[in-house]
Amino acid sequence: MRIRSFFFILSLAASLTVQAAVSTADQVKVAVGVDKQTVYQDEEVSLNVKIFGVSGNIAAPRLPHFQAFDSFYSGRASHFTFVNGKSESLVAFNYVLVPKSAGIFKIEPIEVVIDGKIYKTEAIQIEVLAQSAASQVPAVPQQSPVQPQPPPSSLLAQRTAAYPVTTVSQGGDENIFLRVVPSRQEVYTNEQLLLTYSLLTRYDTRYEGFDQEPETSGFWIEDFPMDKDIGKQTETVNGRKYVRADIKKSALFPTAPGEYVIKPGTIKASVQIQQSSNNFLDEFFNDSFFNGSGMFARRVDKLLTVPPIKITVKPLPDAGKPKSFNGAVGDFRLSSSIDKHLINQNEPVTLRMVIEGQGNVETLARPPVPEMPDVKIYDSDTKSDFFKTQDLIAGKKTFEVIFIPRLAGSLIIPPIEFSFFNPRTGAYQTLVTERYEVKVNQSFSPVPETPKELLSVTEKAKQEVKSEGRDIRYIHEKMTPSWTWLNSYLLGVGSLSTLFAVAAVILFGIRRNEEFLDSNTSVKRDRYALKNAVKQTRRLRGMLTKDGKSEQLFFDEAERLMNQYLADKLNLSPQALTQNLVAEKLTERGVSGQAIQKIQKFYDDCGMIRFAPPGSFLARSNEILEAIESILREKI
Repeated sequence: MRIRSFFFILSLAASLTVQAAVSTADQVKVAVGVDKQTVYQDEEVSLNVKIFGVSGNIAAPRLPHFQAFDSFYSGRASHFTFVNGKSESLVAFNYVLVPKSAGIFKIEPIEVVIDGKIYKTEAIQIEVLAQSAASQVPAVPQQSPVQPQPPPSSLLAQRTAAYPVTTVSQGGDENIFLRVVPSRQEVYTNEQLLLTYSLLTRYDTRYEGFDQEPETSGFWIEDFPMDKDIGKQTETVNGRKYVRADIKKSALFPTAPGEYVIKPGTIKASVQIQQSSNNFLDEFFNDSFFNGSGMFARRVDKLLTVPPIKITVKPLPDAGKPKSFNGAVGDFRLSSSIDKHLINQNEPVTLRMVIEGQGNVETLARPPVPEMPDVKIYDSDTKSDFFKTQDLIAGKKTFEVIFIPRLAGSLIIPPIEFSFFNPRTGAYQTLVTERYEVKVNQSFSPVPETPKELLSVTEKAKQEVKSEGRDIRYIHEKMTPSWTWLNSYLLGVGSLSTLFAVAAVILFGIRRNEEFLDSNTSVKRDRYALKNAVKQTRRLRGMLTKDGKSEQLFFDEAERLMNQYLADKLNLSPQALTQNLVAEKLTERGVSGQAIQKIQKFYDDCGMIRFAPPGSFLARSNEILEAIESILREKI
């Protein structure tokens, strides 16, 4: 029944479409326009061919041979309105013309074929002025305006020359390529490296994401948010016009010196191949509903990748390194304040230090506070605010330190140093907080302790509670039924009040705990690392099948589980993990050598399993699961 209804609606719509086309055949008009008729040689001209009175899959216009211009197709647009029983339609084909020489040139009439009838536009005259000395465009061979000829074989080398530090996709279709540009190829440890992915195309292209994710081992990764609607710009590469879209930007922070190789991954793009068709279904399903990309339009998937990129990470210099330096790299500012200038003995005063600027603020450690006699010092709240602006990672981190003086007089909080390495200047810088003096009045109240008298009163209270409990039970046994109901009612009300009070305290504690974890990302990651890993381990058990493909995926997921667990425990990026880095950080934490050996063996087994015979997958998967569970039981 549904199939019959569908074909009935399809036939009805098709007949209406044919009738509309017939009734408006005499109203078909074609026109051509340009955005400017006087241009410099280094500018481009937008040309559009507009067709009024016809909708559907219209064949592309027949362009004349432009002797003085290079041209490329930049898409089509469709508009359809139906008001008071009257329909109006417009289809526009858009092109970009690039002048090759100065002079006055005539664009001959452009032909459009509709239902076997040829319609022609008017001729247009364009004046091209000599290009300014400040802008020179290299001359390029003539090429067909409708079907662009492939560029010379040296195009890729010339692309690279335009971007000294860049990697572009090799071979394949020269009308679309991927370009990956690192901001530099030599950086210091923990210095930001910007990696920009750009898709350049001469097709009607739809970007569909990564088919294979980048591999950036040895780096802490922060991706910049990209607009939902990717911005597009035109760019000339060796005299050819492309539409460029920046599809991904990432900030990479190397965690240790050495030579690294970044594998940028593979992206997937869908391109539409222009073709003329008289197919009835294309006529119906094309412009008015699907914006020029008909349901049956021919689209081709393109997988674009680039060669690996080599990055050299330099160690931070030892010369001039301050004692207070704790690994910070960037350009920062330091401010400080205290909440009180007058306190009583044994009361707290809070010092707040705010570090803000450009760099990976998430990894900043609290500046060291010197020991102070007769003063208790405690760490309080730590809060990070992360900003990703334009091409820079920036933000601020707030540290709070509590000082409790034991003696009256003056509490002197000495200047506290914060040191960082500035890669722009190639030197270390040291910032210092203010010196604070707090007046401490003598407190006649002793330091709060638990007196022996209180303990004895407590014990006495316990005995009285026990005695009253026995009395209550005795009275309960002797009461009449009416008094029993009243007593139960009062007892219930009291119990509910107590439960509400306990619930309020619990909710308050949960809220404070959540606020603390939100402001301390590293603590939150460490706290939930084991819970998340156990959950993923259960999911891995459900993947155990006899299907070799699923089992191979099992080992990939197992390795990803361990990467995330260790990254959360060590407060690192999962993409930045290497076996040497993991071993180094675990050793610093005091993790046993046996546990470190288990982790190294786990990664070795996951690597070797890819070379094992297919029949051994199921047996090895159980070994990997046991290894994961054994590692999770270790104290890390």
